[in-house]
Amino acid sequence: MYKKSYSYCGADKFIQNLPRGYQTILEKEWDEGSELSGGQWQKIAIARAVLKKASILVLDEPSAALDPEAEFEIFQKMKVLMKGKMSILITHRFSNTDIVDYIFMMENGKIIECGTHQDLMKAKNKYYSLYKLQAEAYNDSI
Repeated sequence: MYKKSYSYCGADKFIQNLPRGYQTILEKEWDEGSELSGGQWQKIAIARAVLKKASILVLDEPSAALDPEAEFEIFQKMKVLMKGKMSILITHRFSNTDIVDYIFMMENGKIIECGTHQDLMKAKNKYYSLYKLQAEAYNDSI
């Protein structure tokens, strides 16, 4: 069962190359331990969330250390993973907000805006400005 979870998140590709595969001790501090990259740790964490089948899922910057291709793949799978569960996604990447039902925009520890993506874009406040800023960075380079 656990191998299926790791495969689902793409972690099986690098786990197979570890010295002892799924039995490898993670962390260099341990004898015979192996170190993972930030992106590999994130895939492990997401696979564990899949395996746990928790009713509440909290994802704090789940793709911060992933390359764009891996991030896209993970978010496509997280759409399925989050379905029917209470999920809290904490992110600074506005490109990922399309998978959520409701957004809480925070600043200095306080909620300054909330609503759907469409609602917040129509309001043309801080969320709108930051979303457009991130989108322009991509549009200028195309």
